Amino acid sequence: MRFSTKQVHAGQEPEPITGSLNTPIFQTTSFVQDSVDQYMNKGFSYSRSSNPTVEVLEKKLSILEGGNGATCFATGMAATQAVFNSLLKQGDHAIVSQVVYGGTYRIAKEIFEKFGVTFSFVDTSNISLIEKHIQDNTRLIFTESPANPTLKVSDIALISELCSKNDIYHIVDSTFMTPYLMQPIDLGADIVIHSTTKFFDGHNATTGGAAICKDNTLDQKVKFIRNTSGSIMSPFNAYLTLQGVKTLSLRLDRQCANAEVLADYLENHKYIERVGYPGLKSFSGHNLLKSQARGFGSMLWFEVRGGLEEGKQFADNTEICTLAENLGSVETLITHPAVMTHAYIPRELRLEMGVTDSLIRLSVGIEDIDDLLDDIGTTLKNIYE
Repeated sequence: MRFSTKQVHAGQEPEPITGSLNTPIFQTTSFVQDSVDQYMNKGFSYSRSSNPTVEVLEKKLSILEGGNGATCFATGMAATQAVFNSLLKQGDHAIVSQVVYGGTYRIAKEIFEKFGVTFSFVDTSNISLIEKHIQDNTRLIFTESPANPTLKVSDIALISELCSKNDIYHIVDSTFMTPYLMQPIDLGADIVIHSTTKFFDGHNATTGGAAICKDNTLDQKVKFIRNTSGSIMSPFNAYLTLQGVKTLSLRLDRQCANAEVLADYLENHKYIERVGYPGLKSFSGHNLLKSQARGFGSMLWFEVRGGLEEGKQFADNTEICTLAENLGSVETLITHPAVMTHAYIPRELRLEMGVTDSLIRLSVGIEDIDDLLDDIGTTLKNIYE
């Protein structure tokens, strides 16, 4: 089956008793056992460990990513934490993309470093720089590509090859791409992480996360951490995410097309200093992403003329573009990373990452493109004229 067919059918069958086309919500804590000797003969015991609705979503995501097992979590950060817990111990070292979601930076610095794990935040678009930071105790490289929010692109295949040579795990946060646009496991990655809150859901209805593993041994390690920590996705959220996944490619086709038009418009606008979108030939990672993905995604950023106040003023005054800390939904969403998603990161480091005070991140939705152009153009005119 091709992707658009798999997103609808993979991992799902009609419910055997009633014939329900949609996977039911198994909203239950416990599963009755036939006997002590037949404990778990039906596969489920307690919904902290596993749940039928969640398991169907896991099967679907594993198939879509080309993995050998997936584990779903209450949030994307719960997925990241479980992967770190699965692979890192006191005394270990990890390399993480310098440009990375603020929550990933925070959990590394505030949680894992307290327990004796060290981190190097490295520009993972520079393979020689990664090599220089590999130590004898390096256990994993965590790559976010395209990175949040600057969209810096890393060579997933090349980093995976480097990891293989050094017996290091390669973890890729591919939330911005989804398996419709890029499949990191096919490029050599060991584990792919998603915030299912974003494109898989697509409708601002749930929070969730997933870790999809290349092999079953890794998958079992991640599942052990989830069971131990109790961070499983709820059955209801799994049910809603299953509905969202069915239209993933349709939504992304429209979102990507809108993003390309907006990027071209902003690149030539007199009140915009810089624009970042991988689909622009002027973007530094354009050719690399083109070689490893099926499309350029629906995320873009731009810097308005001025500084922090002008950035805030723009974010506060659009009408159709909605100020909200999420991405990947059918609505076009604005965030101001310096104040919102990356506020935890020290300003000096944030500027080094390229996250300036006037930078606006735009998650492009499925609205009529002319309405989006009018909204952005009118907002800029009102600020500067």
